[in-house]
Amino acid sequence: MDKATGLIRVGGRLRRLEGQGDVSPHPIVLDSHPVTRLLIHMYDKDLHHPGPERVFAELRQSYWILRGREAIRRHQHSTCAECQR
Repeated sequence: MDKATGLIRVGGRLRRLEGQGDVSPHPIVLDSHPVTRLLIHMYDKDLHHPGPERVFAELRQSYWILRGREAIRRHQHSTCAECQR
């Protein structure tokens, strides 16, 4: 738990790195949170509506979304008109 921001973060080996500057573990985000939906929408739009795996790979670089693939598929199949084409 990051006490400064109140976020739960993924640790692992990144925690043991020293002198890596701004390397910080990814925050864990719930798949049903409104911010998660906005993130998925933003990445999907910025990447010009690729498949769910590409959006998931890009999001995974900065965020750890619980059930992320499922949330992205749900967005692309039910919310995004461009992805439904």
